[in-house]
Amino acid sequence: MPTTRREPERDAVLIAVGLTLICMAFVVAAAAARLDTLDVIRTGLVSDIKAYDQIGLDLRTGGVPYIDIPVEHLPLSLALIGVLTSISDALGIELWLVWVPAMSMCLLVAAVSIDKVSFAGGNGLRFLLYGAPLFPLVLFRVEPFVVLLAVLGLAALAAGQWRIGAAWTIAGALAKGWPLALATMTWKSGHRILATATVTVTGAILLVVAATPGFQESRSFDGIHSETLLGTILLTWRHLIGAELGTGGSAGAVYVDAAGSALFINALPGLVLAIVWLGIVVRNELTTRQQVAATGLAVLAIMLISPLFSTQFLLWILPFVVFQGRVARCLFAAAAAVGFVTVGFFAPDSAWWAITALVKNVLILALAVTWIRGLVKANLQHRTSRRNLPV
Repeated sequence: MPTTRREPERDAVLIAVGLTLICMAFVVAAAAARLDTLDVIRTGLVSDIKAYDQIGLDLRTGGVPYIDIPVEHLPLSLALIGVLTSISDALGIELWLVWVPAMSMCLLVAAVSIDKVSFAGGNGLRFLLYGAPLFPLVLFRVEPFVVLLAVLGLAALAAGQWRIGAAWTIAGALAKGWPLALATMTWKSGHRILATATVTVTGAILLVVAATPGFQESRSFDGIHSETLLGTILLTWRHLIGAELGTGGSAGAVYVDAAGSALFINALPGLVLAIVWLGIVVRNELTTRQQVAATGLAVLAIMLISPLFSTQFLLWILPFVVFQGRVARCLFAAAAAVGFVTVGFFAPDSAWWAITALVKNVLILALAVTWIRGLVKANLQHRTSRRNLPV
C-alpha cells in the first residue's frame, strides 16, 4: 500500500518539474525567436516548425508524400505532422500553439514511463533534468514524439512484454528509424524470431520509403553537414588557416565543402563504436540493465555514423543515458548545453561557433568511451558474480 501511494505522488512531482522546465524552455525559445525577427541574433530553435506547416499545407491540398512532395520524414512522423497541422488549420490558430503542447505532453509521458523501469529510482527526474538544455530546441521538432515511442518500447521490453515492446519498436522505427535498435533487447532475451520479424518488416517498409523520389530529393546534399564531427573539424581548421569556409545551405541545413570520402571518414568513429557494440552483444550474456546500455550504445553509433547530425538528435540517447553513471550523465548534459548554444545562436560561418560545435562533438566522443567502459566493467562484474555463486 505505501508503494501504491508513493507512485502517484512521484508522478505528480515529475509532472510539476517537467512543466516548470518546459515552460522555461518555451520562454527561452520564444525570446530567441523574437530576437531573430529583430535581426539581433540568428537562431535555429524554431526553424523546423515553418517546414512542418508547409508540409501540412501540401498534404491538405492533395499532394502525395514521397511522390510529388519532397519530404525527409518517415511515415509516422509525417502522420504526426499531418494531424497537428490539420488541427491548427481547423482551429484557425498558428501551428506552434498546437505543436508545443503536444511535444510537451510527449516529454512528460516519457519521463513518467521511464520512471517505471525498475532498475533504479529517480530515472524520470534524471530524464527531465539532464534533458532540460535540449527542451527549447525539441519542443519545436518531432524528436519528443519519437523518443516517447522508444521509451514505451523500452519500458515494455524491460518488463518482459515482448510483443508490446516489438510493436512500439516498429512504431518508433517508422517515425525516425533509430528505435529499431531496441530489437537488440528482444534478441538478447532469447526472442530471436520476434526480433528478426521486427527488423525484417520495419526494414522492408523503410527501404520502400527510401527508394521514393520525394524522400531521395529531400536527402540530397553536397559536402558534409556542418554539425558533424568532421564538419566542425573542417570549419575550425579553415578558420585557423584563414581559408575559404565553403559553407552552403541545402534542405534547411548548412553543409561544408568536402571530398567524396568525407562521409566515410566522418562515420569512422560511429563504425568503430558499432563494431565494439557488436562484440559486446554477441560475445556476452547481458542482464536487462546491460541490454539497455548496449541498446543505447547502438543508438549513439547510429548518431555518429549518420551524415546529418543535428543537436536535437542528442535526445535520442537520453532515455538510455539516465541509466548510466554520473560521469556519463554529466558528459551528456555538457554536450546538450553546448549544443544548445550552437543552435540558439546559429552562426556556422563564425570561428567561435565552429569551435563550440567541435567541443560538443568531443564531449559526445568522451561519452561514447565512458559508455563502453561502464558496460564492459558491468559485464565483467556480472560474470564474476555468476562464477562465485554457490553450487
